[in-house]
Amino acid sequence: MPVAALRTPVSPRTVAKSLKVLRHLCRFASSYRKVDGRFLLEGDPTRGLPIPSEPNPKRPVVDSERLDRLLEVADKVQMRDSNMEVVPSYLYELLVLAAGTGRRIGAILALRWEDWDPDKALHGTLRWRAESDKLKRDWLVPVTAEVRAVFEGLRKKRPGVGAACVFADPVDPSKPISQQRATRWLRRAEELAELDHLPGGGWHAFRRMWATARKDHPLKDVAFAGGWRDTQTLLKCYQHHDPETLERVVSGAKRIKAG
Repeated sequence: MPVAALRTPVSPRTVAKSLKVLRHLCRFASSYRKVDGRFLLEGDPTRGLPIPSEPNPKRPVVDSERLDRLLEVADKVQMRDSNMEVVPSYLYELLVLAAGTGRRIGAILALRWEDWDPDKALHGTLRWRAESDKLKRDWLVPVTAEVRAVFEGLRKKRPGVGAACVFADPVDPSKPISQQRATRWLRRAEELAELDHLPGGGWHAFRRMWATARKDHPLKDVAFAGGWRDTQTLLKCYQHHDPETLERVVSGAKRIKAG
């Protein structure tokens, strides 16, 4: 059967993910014995197999101007509530939390009202649950004044207590809205703000923005506040160079004396 001439090539990262799964399965099979004592595989055929890497990964960063323009149109992105009435979506609040906490969108959507404590720290704290955390650990982190204002506003508009979802699905309040829905809202806001979509961008671009804006702070504290286990991932994949910092670097030389 002839193969279609026009096919979309996959990225090195996609190939790498598939190969890592294959390697994991082969390593398991080459160490697991059947009833008769033989291994499922006599050897690991993936041993020494190189894993491709993306030489120029797309890791876009949202800048402050783009965030401001998205916030301006956020309330124009609508959804239907439990009574099927058209109301503003959660997009405004999600944007503020994404930019103000640096957390993954999945963790933000999974927040419950019992995770919010307005009486701790200067502006309150949020508990980021292990079950919604990529590293499977709990974090208790203080928040900004802007994030506090979002929760105070939500208390008035859509009050909730205890285990109730902060960003509840209007149809099924026992669960939060999906990441896919939140991403559709973000893309709609980009259209309303007449912004080009960032290639490879999405909610993670706000996480990079948060990390990049805090390069002047101690690395360990930035990693804890944003939910990174190790500082190397933070440095390699999230903190980017920016014009203002570069200007300070090239202009901030000091006189050096011989030792």
